[in-house]
Amino acid sequence: MGKAAANQKTTTTARGGLEEVLDESAKSMARNQLVASLLSTSWQLLAALCLPLLLGVWVDSRLDARPAYSLMGFVVGVIASSYVIYREFHLIQSEQDSKHNSQKGHA
Repeated sequence: MGKAAANQKTTTTARGGLEEVLDESAKSMARNQLVASLLSTSWQLLAALCLPLLLGVWVDSRLDARPAYSLMGFVVGVIASSYVIYREFHLIQSEQDSKHNSQKGHA
């Protein structure tokens, strides 16, 4: 009887340790995914805003039409950046919905 109790306690401790490692691994993976997503989104925002603006400044300098094309480039950049944010929001929301639905199915 003493061996069985000791064996059960060791098994329970091992499971607890394994669950801790898996939990830390899941947290680490989620953190890495978040950082990758933020870096990707920040580059997309930078490109969406700066490229049209720089193009507008370049056209203004060529046509001597300051600030018309720079302002148009800025407006196009804001619209493009808004789209990047909108797309990222819906991507995150759909991931949350799929996780929520999969958890519902397992319960």
